[in-house]
Amino acid sequence: MVLGLTTSETASRGESTMSLVLTSGWHPALHRAEINAALGRIDPDVDVKILGPRCLHVETTLSDKELLSHLSLTAGMDMLLVESGMCVGNISQEDLIDRVTLSLVEQVRDDCRLRVDVERHRSMLSSFSRREIAKGVGAAALAECSEITIDLTNPNCTIQVILTAGFSAEPLVVWGRRLNSHPPRRGWNERAPTRRPFFQPIALDVRVARSLIHLGASYLRSGESLCDPCSGTGGILIEAALSGVPAVGVDLDPDMVRGSRENLRWIGAGDEQTCMFGDSTHLSEVLASGGSDHEGRWPSPPPSVSPWPFPIGSLIFDPPYGRNAWTSEGPALTERVLTEAARWMRVGSGVLFLCAIEPDMIDTDHPLSLGDEGGLGDALRRVAERIGSSGWNVTRGFGIHVHSSMSRLMVEAVLGER
Repeated sequence: MVLGLTTSETASRGESTMSLVLTSGWHPALHRAEINAALGRIDPDVDVKILGPRCLHVETTLSDKELLSHLSLTAGMDMLLVESGMCVGNISQEDLIDRVTLSLVEQVRDDCRLRVDVERHRSMLSSFSRREIAKGVGAAALAECSEITIDLTNPNCTIQVILTAGFSAEPLVVWGRRLNSHPPRRGWNERAPTRRPFFQPIALDVRVARSLIHLGASYLRSGESLCDPCSGTGGILIEAALSGVPAVGVDLDPDMVRGSRENLRWIGAGDEQTCMFGDSTHLSEVLASGGSDHEGRWPSPPPSVSPWPFPIGSLIFDPPYGRNAWTSEGPALTERVLTEAARWMRVGSGVLFLCAIEPDMIDTDHPLSLGDEGGLGDALRRVAERIGSSGWNVTRGFGIHVHSSMSRLMVEAVLGER
């Protein structure tokens, strides 16, 4: 079966345009969810169809420039292709060159300095030569249109061809004009946990933190903010600030609060991100006081800040592990935080949190559901049972590999009627 898609510059007239988004290969399921959440927040009518583990078809009224701007804030986007096309199933290399060339020539502009790049995912179509496809498309384009020149160092039009796969492992080839020259994560290593002014080994991976921000922000209504009740070194707050999302953190360790504030100053965060000193199991009191009520726990607590002015529409946190994590000895920290928050957060609020789990086989192509049997599916159901009594309904989860002795289960839930 062969399918074709094309786009045009119609968004300025309020019409839909179709684009292809290619995700990072680190965790395709999480990246698809993040991208869907980020786009839904800015365009409630966006239509996102999943073509394969790493490929999304997006129909939106946003202009190409707007779409790229918002996708560049995500951890998961690798490429944005417009004026795009695709084919599903078997195709010869010669037919592929012809189809890409035909699509290209239909969209050519004056003074086109062309570069053709070909990338392969997961060893798909291993008999195809990426070099020969790029040369073939370039040569065919030159023969068809005199306005085209080949320029590998300073192109103004880059045609990207991706040899990838659908969910049933059938070949999927997509192509289009690439709008971004490199994944937007370039430079993120500069704010890796070890490079921040304040660092602790427990700090959350930047990619996970950014994905959590977009997933959590999808629950927010106008004027609401995120809250990290176990903010630690402030990784969630940093990514919220860089994504333009209001967020407040709370931590009972004064050193963590001071360190989080230092890290926020380091990245130039404004008044819409801060960290408060306090007990997250009494979160509403901490937010109302600005962290001024320390109950004599510490001889020198961090100075308080103003009461938090934004209602909380979503919680995002990575709780401490060990004796404060999930245990059989009474309510654990995560459970106590969610029970208290359920009393005052509105119905429809969201929560995303992480829990440590034993290493397991993790399928990064698919999210976890409560209907999944065995392994991480069982772990997700156990979490759902523990938080369900307070009104939180688990919707899905994601397994995340950390290292050989530990993985994490990311849990997403929504607050229902109490």
